[in-house]
Amino acid sequence: LVAVVDDEERRRLVRGEEQERLVDGLGLRSVMLVPLVSRGHVVGALTLVRGAGGEPYTADDLATAQELAGRAATAVDHSLQYRRAQEAHARFAGLVDGLDAIVWEADPTTLEITFVNHRAESLLGYPLRQWLGEGGAWTRLIHPDDRDAVVAELREQALAGRECRLEYRMTAVDGRLVWISNVVQPVPSEDGAVGQLRGLMIDVTERKRLAEERDRLLAAEQAARADAEVAAQRARFLAEASELLSSSLDRTATLDSLVRLAVPAFADWCLVHLTEPIAGRRLPAAGADADGTRVAEAVERLAPALELPALLPFLEQMRAGEPLLVPEIGPAWLEGLQLVQQLAPKSVMVVPLVARGRTVGTLSFLATRSDRRYGPADLALARDLGHRAAIAVDNARLYAEAEGANRAKDQFLATLSHELRTPLTAMLGWVSMLRSGRLSGEEATGALDSIERNTRVQAQLINDLLDVSRIVAGKLQIDKRPVDLRVVIEHALDSVRRETEGRRHTVTCTIDPEAAWVAGDPVRLQQVVVNLLGNAVKFTPEAGHIDVRLDRHEGLARVTVSDTGQGIEPAMLPHVFESFRQADSSSTRRHGGLGLGLAIVRRLVALHGGRVEAASAGRGHGATFAVSLPLLAEDARTVAAMAAGPEVRRPREDASLPRLDRIRALVVDDHEDSRRFVQSVLLDCGAEVFVAESVDAALDVLSTTFVDVLVSDIGMPDADGYDLITRIREMEREHGGRIPALALTAYAGEDNRDRALAAGFTAHVTKPVSPTTLVRVIADAIGRPALL
Repeated sequence: LVAVVDDEERRRLVRGEEQERLVDGLGLRSVMLVPLVSRGHVVGALTLVRGAGGEPYTADDLATAQELAGRAATAVDHSLQYRRAQEAHARFAGLVDGLDAIVWEADPTTLEITFVNHRAESLLGYPLRQWLGEGGAWTRLIHPDDRDAVVAELREQALAGRECRLEYRMTAVDGRLVWISNVVQPVPSEDGAVGQLRGLMIDVTERKRLAEERDRLLAAEQAARADAEVAAQRARFLAEASELLSSSLDRTATLDSLVRLAVPAFADWCLVHLTEPIAGRRLPAAGADADGTRVAEAVERLAPALELPALLPFLEQMRAGEPLLVPEIGPAWLEGLQLVQQLAPKSVMVVPLVARGRTVGTLSFLATRSDRRYGPADLALARDLGHRAAIAVDNARLYAEAEGANRAKDQFLATLSHELRTPLTAMLGWVSMLRSGRLSGEEATGALDSIERNTRVQAQLINDLLDVSRIVAGKLQIDKRPVDLRVVIEHALDSVRRETEGRRHTVTCTIDPEAAWVAGDPVRLQQVVVNLLGNAVKFTPEAGHIDVRLDRHEGLARVTVSDTGQGIEPAMLPHVFESFRQADSSSTRRHGGLGLGLAIVRRLVALHGGRVEAASAGRGHGATFAVSLPLLAEDARTVAAMAAGPEVRRPREDASLPRLDRIRALVVDDHEDSRRFVQSVLLDCGAEVFVAESVDAALDVLSTTFVDVLVSDIGMPDADGYDLITRIREMEREHGGRIPALALTAYAGEDNRDRALAAGFTAHVTKPVSPTTLVRVIADAIGRPALL
């Protein structure tokens, strides 16, 4: 308080010229200066001034001024606080609205939003009023699948007063699903209870997407690693399996190793079923107990029941070469398989063993443990393993067949040696005895019979070998024409009559004329019947019975040859038509032969479109062979019967030789014995005979002598029979260029015959040849009736 402002006070109070001008203008007489103090801080000052005409201020005035200053200070303070609050609110609002998050406050009981920033509107598209609705209306924006759990969690945490973090989905106004991470903080009231919930909602959709993508990539990487490991394991498994399968050519040993390799690495039980079981060998199988330990020995007791392909309804699927996968085994699948039920399989795979287009068996895998289930990848591995196993099984089979063929070949060569040497011994022995002159007339006749008989045996052996060779090479041809099977059967019976009479066999023949006519090669069909009859004669003891029948059966002509001989063992029946197979190939066998006759029969019948079957009740009960051939159509039979005319009987081999009087013949052969034989036969028939040992010698004869017929060998040194006939056919007719010519040769194939005829020979005759056949062919060639 300055009650009176004198010069001294003026100088003390006034600072600067401006204040002096102000004081001068006011006429300053008295002054009060009161500070404005609020909350202990000076926030301003109240200055009261009286001019020259006024009364000086008093102490009471000062007290009044101080009271007024106090009130002014409070007002100023309030004004400052309000302005600061406004500024803070503006800053907070700017800060909150600038956040990339929804800031909210809510009632802890009703969950009603009491504050939310504008980010809520831009994030989900709903207006703020929809957030601020009563009764927690905002919770309806939560995805229905998440809503109940989120609301329950909020209420629980609010009640407990614990901070929490929730993640859930909200539905935007455009239908988008937005993943929200909501950090919720309870705010206590003055009484310590939760008075408010405050939270921050952040859009974590992208983070979720990235996390899911990361998880997906991680899962893919882990799956790829797992697949790579599985692939490596399977590759190792297949490599080991391949090594096992290729390490042995014994089927059982190989498959035993395979099933043990599969258990327990790939299956709890593994077994093999072969369509052609190995005689006397068990089913390859292996299993593991509950601990996965190996079972050292095969499960022979369960093996029959474990032949799943033979018992379950998917047999046709196996035959078709298709695999089977049963991921889950149900009770119905196991119905009726009591022994299999003991294994309690949970998953099964059965794959066919297919080699060269043929199903040779099946490979079965059973999973009995609860943690193993087969899938497509396992099936692919099983198929691969089955393919390799099938090749191994087939290779083992082929090896066994090759070994069997080698044994059969060795046995055949031994048998051939025996069959050739035995008659040769008799022939050479009797020839030696005949030359000694010590044999009586009767003994000499018997010796000649023996030589002839053994010669025929040798010829038959050679013919059989040649026939088999031609059949195997696919070069055996048949000349099909209408054939009367009655004639074929009669001629065949004639061929074996000497043998049947010698063994006192009773032969009966029953003929159905309606089954007589077929299309075929009469020579080959007669060979079929002769072979069957020869078989019956050989294996039927003396005074036995042989029955031949011709009838119709199932629309076919059927020729049946039955005997009361030694019969055929059941085990041998499937093999009787195989080449070189004989029921008894031992050195103590009673019957000779190479085992080719029935094999030739089967091939010849097949070439005629027919079939041949064998039946026998076993040893000591005889055997029956039946040949079925397609019948000719009715009209073709009529034409064939009319064309056949009256039957012409074949001459017997012991009939008198035809006459060749006044015939000049040239015989060409480098083999002296053959040449002398033909010369002797022709001379005996009245012919004049010239001989030559080579082509050049024959041409020399023809240059000076005209002959009526040429009989020439084919295989000769320097130049052969083909060269000879070619040279002859180049000559003029008057010099013999058109003389009939016979190729008498040991080259007996169809191609040899065709080549001889094409070269210019009139006829082709194979060695050995009987005198009767030789003379008749010559007579036919020169056009002269064979006078008997």
